[in-house]
Amino acid sequence: MLIINQQTLNDLVKLLSKFVERKPGTLSGSYRSNPQ
Repeated sequence: MLIINQQTLNDLVKLLSKFVERKPGTLSGSYRSNPQ
């Protein structure tokens, strides 16, 4: 069972942010880069 705490969430968000910056073509990347 994976226990997720605030620190784990923060780390995941940082990792996701790095991937989003590298891949602007992804859904979340397009959403953040182009809010329109």
